[in-house]
Order: sequence, then structure tokens, then C-alpha cells
Amino acid sequence: MRKGIAVILSAALAGCVWGCAGEGGNAEEVSLYAQGMDVIQLMQEMSQSEEYAGFISGSPELQDKILKMGQGDYTAPKMVYQIRPDGDSILSAAGIGSQEELSEELRTFLNKRVVGAVPSQLNGMSGVESLAAANACTAGKTFQNSAASADVIYLYAFEDAAPVAVVFIAGEDDTVEAAGMFVLLEGLPQDSAEELQSFLSNIGIKAEVAEVNES
Repeated sequence: MRKGIAVILSAALAGCVWGCAGEGGNAEEVSLYAQGMDVIQLMQEMSQSEEYAGFISGSPELQDKILKMGQGDYTAPKMVYQIRPDGDSILSAAGIGSQEELSEELRTFLNKRVVGAVPSQLNGMSGVESLAAANACTAGKTFQNSAASADVIYLYAFEDAAPVAVVFIAGEDDTVEAAGMFVLLEGLPQDSAEELQSFLSNIGIKAEVAEVNES
């Protein structure tokens, strides 16, 4: 378990969680659910493009894996789960100092990194090729939402497509950074919040998981 936690931290602290990001703010308040779907549509378009797959990699195997992700139906998710990782617990389990040894600024910074690295840890459990394919089709955007006061992950589960994790990181002045990644880990529970929370706990990610209603 400690080794798995080390993977998530090393990826996060290296700043290599997301391969690409969107741009621009959005003055009109739109729900996190809807913003996440916008990111997913961009990711699907990327993964459907043979030109993009060829540009991003010269490996036929990786190109095929990218294009396979784009074959699913991402029109409407069957379930969406809100995941709130407990960054402090993950840091403590990894042996990253006690709260007394970390400044408030550093603790906040590390917590945000830990939340953002969760999708990469899940893909890393599926192998290097899956992680590379998922990293190749990350996308994101920046927008405003006054109700988003905490960092959170939305996991979108689809009937006939790979699940997608969209990480929402709250910033200053009501800004939110969203970053999406396909999750290619087979066996990831998608039928209930309880099963998903238990699974995450078993791999060292303490988190609260709840269903999200469309809004």
C-alpha cells in the first residue's frame, strides 16, 4: 500500500499528472457536473482523431489504445460519483511529516497535488501503456464557480465507454481548474458509491464518495 501511495505522490510532485490543459475563464456559473461533461467531450474528440494519435505517438499499439478510448458513447453518464480524497491521511500514510512539521501553505499545496494525482495512480495500476494512453488525452479548462470551495473529483461512469475522472481544483477569486483523464483500470467499481469508496480505501486512498445528481 505504501508503495502505491509513493507512486501517487511522486507523480503529483513531479507536476506530470496532466498532459494538456484547456484555457479561458467562464463568467457564467455552470455546475461542476456540466463543466466536467464539457471536458469529456473535448477528450473524446481528441481520442477519436487518427491525426492526433499519430502526432502524439509513433507507437501503433499506443495509437490503437488511444483510438479505442474514443469509440465509446460519452453522451450521458449512467452514474457520476463525487470523490473527496483525504489528502492529510494520504500524506501521513506516505510518511510525509506530521501536520506540525508542515506549514499551512505547504500542506495546502501538497493536498491539491494529491487530489490531482489520483486518476494517474489508478491508471498506473493498469500498466505503463494505459497510463501513457490516458495521459495523451487529458484535457481541461478554467472557469468561475462561487460554490466550489473544496477540491474534488467527479468520476463519470458510462454504459459503453471508459470511465472519466475530472479533478476540480478550487483557486482564488472563485476560479476552478478542471482536468479530465480517462480511467483505464479494469475492475474499478462503478455500480455504487460504497463499493468505490471501499476499493479506494483498499489501495490507500481514504476518501468520501457520494453519488452526484445532474444539475
